[in-house]
Amino acid sequence: MHSIRTKLTLSTILAILVSVLSIGFIAIITFSRESTNNAEEQIRLVCEDTAGTMNAYLKSISQSVDIVSREALNDLDTGDLVEYGAMGCTGEETAKGVKERKASQQRDLDRYLKDHLAAVETYFKAAIDYTNGAETYYYILNPELSTETGLLYTKIGREEYVSAEMPKVTDYTEEDPGPFSLYYNVLERGEAAWLDIYDDEVLGTKLLSYIVPIYKAGSFIGMIGMDISYETIVGKMEEIAVYNSGYASLFDQDDKVLYHPSIPFGTPIRELNPDLDRALKEGRAEETEGVGTIRYQAAGILRLSAYTKLSNGMTLSIVAPVSEINAGWTRMRNTILIVSLLILAAFAIIVSFWMKKMTDPLKQLSVAARLVSAGKYDVDISYEGDDEIGVLTDSFRRMRDQMKDYIGDLRGQAFTDSLTHVRNKRSFDQMMQQLDGEIVSGEAQKKGLAIVMFDCNFLKSINDTYGHEKGDIYLQNACRMICKTFRHSPVFRLGGDEFAAVLQNEDYFDRDLLISEFKSRIAEQNAAAGEPWQRVDISLGLTSYDPKTDFSAEEIFARADARMYEAKKAYKDSLV
Repeated sequence: MHSIRTKLTLSTILAILVSVLSIGFIAIITFSRESTNNAEEQIRLVCEDTAGTMNAYLKSISQSVDIVSREALNDLDTGDLVEYGAMGCTGEETAKGVKERKASQQRDLDRYLKDHLAAVETYFKAAIDYTNGAETYYYILNPELSTETGLLYTKIGREEYVSAEMPKVTDYTEEDPGPFSLYYNVLERGEAAWLDIYDDEVLGTKLLSYIVPIYKAGSFIGMIGMDISYETIVGKMEEIAVYNSGYASLFDQDDKVLYHPSIPFGTPIRELNPDLDRALKEGRAEETEGVGTIRYQAAGILRLSAYTKLSNGMTLSIVAPVSEINAGWTRMRNTILIVSLLILAAFAIIVSFWMKKMTDPLKQLSVAARLVSAGKYDVDISYEGDDEIGVLTDSFRRMRDQMKDYIGDLRGQAFTDSLTHVRNKRSFDQMMQQLDGEIVSGEAQKKGLAIVMFDCNFLKSINDTYGHEKGDIYLQNACRMICKTFRHSPVFRLGGDEFAAVLQNEDYFDRDLLISEFKSRIAEQNAAAGEPWQRVDISLGLTSYDPKTDFSAEEIFARADARMYEAKKAYKDSLV
């Protein structure tokens, strides 16, 4: 079997030989005829590539806002909103502020919305790291619901996002909306939308916003959005280089200038260039999607423009003089035969060397890809070139690191209890398998092994009497006490009110002292507790590994569990 290097070398030399002989004859005839088509195609590609970059920013933001909006909607409960008198709020009476409802309902609703805002803020912070170009994110609450205004974060002029004070919608009216023109705009539309670039009075800059209104059971809750700074858009436009004097520009849906290297923001195209205005309108009438091209005169120069609509309705235009576009093709036509002959002579000598240099990193990539697919993410690739393979290698490294981090995050979430942040039942099952291996190998006898089972007494009573929120505090206090005492041992929440700790090494040999210390800590905690949920009432059972009778970790666990229930029963009997 021939290597890919051999195949590529022979194929490339043959292709170059055939190409040189063919191009030399065909090029002179073809290039003059195809120059116009090629010019349009070149500028189309620039326009398409630029649109792809801009749409990627827009899509990144719209997707993040849509995701956060869905999570925010899922966080709301219709039953709670009905109970707290939040139904029927449409936003039409925004300027009047909070609607009339019972004082107790308003207190509960204020608390509910405050918790809701905290949850949405968490969703934002999870999404913003994967969002390109977002300068600001916010959640504006309907003032008819509460005096809670919402949340606002921005990094304009900064490296990191910081919280900013959200103005009150009720300080403005629909006739004089101030910084909330976007609020009334979205409220009127009633659906997710990109808004035109506008001057934000609060942040003191021009912004482009994507906003999603939040409705629950027909009631308007608020709106969630993210902004791109106008300066970010300008920066992207200024990076575009088209021939010597070409440029990129942006127009809104009313054909007004959003960006132009030399024309002020907001200038109508018809004032800029009537020919361009007319050509754009005619072009749009003929083409409804994709990239279109038009030719027009400006300052006595024939220009070619490629244009396309971005995902938010703006029109991107790439413009270059036709003479500059054709100049390259003219020079190429005159030199292509000479250059082709020189290339053919030189290529046969250096192709083998370059093919080896190209295929070696590809070989490394293929080996690395197999290792990553097998779940080994520590594989490294030494190639540091700045060519396409270098880009591919760098992309592979970033993909490897992202996969490693992502898998790590997933594993962390999969094996961690969300309430107490200790390991969960799934993690405990893995530990039991690990302990089985240590029992078989004899490692458990060297390190020592004991399992302590804990059961939180009266959890149901606290939940029923004071609510699950107090029950959660009770469980967190109990878990904190266990972790503080058995700080060198893994602690697990097995579900409900049960915890377990696996003692080895130092904690195993000090187990009696630790149990005594644990009971003393409980006594101190309970003596200082002012409320039932601040107490720590725990029954426990400890069992040590006996190599003569224990052949699996499950046997140790079962004895510890039984002793815990005996202790729990004895404790309850003592209260009778």
